[in-house]
Amino acid sequence: PGCVYHVQLKAEGNDHIERALPHHRIIEVGNNDIDDVNIIVFRQINQFDLSGNVITSSEYLPTLWVKLYKGENLDNPIQTVSLGQSLFFHFPPLLRDSENYVVLLDSTLPRSQYDYVLPQVSFTAVGYHKHITLIFNPT
Repeated sequence: PGCVYHVQLKAEGNDHIERALPHHRIIEVGNNDIDDVNIIVFRQINQFDLSGNVITSSEYLPTLWVKLYKGENLDNPIQTVSLGQSLFFHFPPLLRDSENYVVLLDSTLPRSQYDYVLPQVSFTAVGYHKHITLIFNPT
């Protein structure tokens, strides 16, 4: 009783904690129990969500794949997603590693019958989420 406490995260040893709200809290203790003291702690999230959509005619959807590459190595995709009948795609979570990635749309449409450009988007895995829109318009 009669004490004042200053509550905040330690400067070291909390690498798994991103932040707390409020950042600093002063608690004065009287002769009674203290109620309604809330401190919210946010854990460090090390995952990065990648989603997107393709703007195209539904007739082309079964022929489309979205491929994810790490860095500029476009030889081996690290993940591939088939669109099937959906214009929307979502990859399994990536590490939030500040690395560069490339998303590339691929198609099985025969080039002998169609003329098209395969769009690609580069991004860096910073933050928590990236949504990409790809346009596929064969002629």
